Amino acid sequence: FAKTPALAVRILLATADVQQTYLKDLLAASAIYKTILEENSRVEHPNLRIAGVRYGDLFAELGNLEKASETYRLAATLGGDKAGGKDADPAARGAILRIAEQKLKGGEYLQTRQLLQRLELEFPGRRLDGLYCFLRAETDRLSGRYDDALRH
Repeated sequence: FAKTPALAVRILLATADVQQTYLKDLLAASAIYKTILEENSRVEHPNLRIAGVRYGDLFAELGNLEKASETYRLAATLGGDKAGGKDADPAARGAILRIAEQKLKGGEYLQTRQLLQRLELEFPGRRLDGLYCFLRAETDRLSGRYDDALRH
């Protein structure tokens, strides 16, 4: 996997997710995310942006919102054109949030979750907004992902 950085990032990302979500070892997860971002900063792959977003989530989980916000801004610069968000404007973000809200009211939880994941990639710095957090928590709760719902 060392010859293919995108695969190495994917494996490290899964390892960090296990450390953060299931083992609750935030220091180990932080070290893995930091390694991903430092060693692969020149790789253009959407998983780098995801790593940056999850690293920001880790700081938000610890209550350090300033560092989380800084990490989300860094995540917005990672991943290249494939990660999206290069031409994203606030009106598009508002429209996606409104559509996600309508789909949630209509009981379409999978579609709502997909829209929110799209927002996560295109606007990583806006993950701390109240409406996003509420929609994400409600979607997770109604679809049976209770641990994720509590996190959001």
